[in-house]
Amino acid sequence: MKLARFAALGAAAALALTACSTNGTTDPEPKPTESSSSASEGPAEASAVTVWLAGETDTPEPAVEWLKAEAKKSLNVDVTVERIGWGDLLPKVTTSLGDATQTPDIVELGNTQVQAFTNAGGFADITGLWDSIGGKDLGLQGFVEGGTVDGKLFAAPYYSGSRVVFYNTDFVKETPKTLADLGTLAAELNTDDRSGFYLGGKDWRNGISWIFANGGQIATFENGKWVGKLSSPESIKGLEMVQQLYATGTKAPKDKDDADTWVPFNEGKSAMFIAPGWASGLIKGTNGDINFSAFALPGADGGAAPVFLGGSNIGISAKSDNMPGSEGVLKLMLSEPYQKILAEAGLGTIYPAHADLAKGDPVKEASIASAVNGVITPASPKWAAFEETKKMDELFFEIAQGGNVKDIAAKYDEILNGALN
Repeated sequence: MKLARFAALGAAAALALTACSTNGTTDPEPKPTESSSSASEGPAEASAVTVWLAGETDTPEPAVEWLKAEAKKSLNVDVTVERIGWGDLLPKVTTSLGDATQTPDIVELGNTQVQAFTNAGGFADITGLWDSIGGKDLGLQGFVEGGTVDGKLFAAPYYSGSRVVFYNTDFVKETPKTLADLGTLAAELNTDDRSGFYLGGKDWRNGISWIFANGGQIATFENGKWVGKLSSPESIKGLEMVQQLYATGTKAPKDKDDADTWVPFNEGKSAMFIAPGWASGLIKGTNGDINFSAFALPGADGGAAPVFLGGSNIGISAKSDNMPGSEGVLKLMLSEPYQKILAEAGLGTIYPAHADLAKGDPVKEASIASAVNGVITPASPKWAAFEETKKMDELFFEIAQGGNVKDIAAKYDEILNGALN
């Protein structure tokens, strides 16, 4: 399962977060755990560290090989890496993170999942480690917010995957300059058997970019509580543009989400679609069957629009029995050489200079451009559990069905106000 699907947190997993408390019983006010060790010390004797990585292939294997070799060489640590499928990750982390006999030492989580675990006390304080490698001068600062509690960092940014618009060059001869231009082009290319722009009626992870592009937001934190902002003039404009696209620019099913959006493209049933940059490897054009390229979703007034930025955070279990070794290994995973391997695979990293690696590759260049102003979901500890209720799917489904945008927005603002606080 890829980046677009990393936020599938089950309701049972949300309820089980209390397993992260120190005694395994319900803790009404669980607190994040501070680490007392220093990453620079390193273990004096050979030790072992277990790392759980999300997804079967998201972290490229060369990075894993480099990590194992470097950890053994420089830290005398034997690293064991377990790849956990996105669908299995949350239940496995929920039942293991708070148990010293089951927990891994280092865990990767999706950037919309991590708030629940940092606030539940599942991770150790790595503020000092983050500061030691550059901290505020590094990229993906939006991910820092999601991994921070009370001014301390418990889960560092790991990588990002930005959404881009893929297009069939046989149909699209000139890329649109603004979001309105994109809507016009989609309508022109829309036929009885082909979507001008493929966007499913429940595809909120891509659809919310129209909100962001017009200056809107899902929710903001005001006076100590989360407030839904779907009814703001900016968000309404974005939702109205999405609704117009549903009406005139796509043939995608109204009950379709963001999964496998490249399949209709490969079948010649769409001229454009939006997906994370890694989807380029799943397009038949890699074998010469389809001529394709990519561009950043255009903003309302030009340039690159803010899109929903997928990716991961990574942290050390508060229950790890090898804190020095874990800190040393995590520091390696956040180092420039390791992160460069991720960048070469098309992922966004914490090092801004890695953007230069994208030059000459239209997909990577579009990914970098769209990531500059990338937006993540509200940093409420309750977001992941809310997301699992599928209310965001329902919001866009109602928009796609042609309902009154202002009424729908007001309805879901009330739902957000109750769910995020």
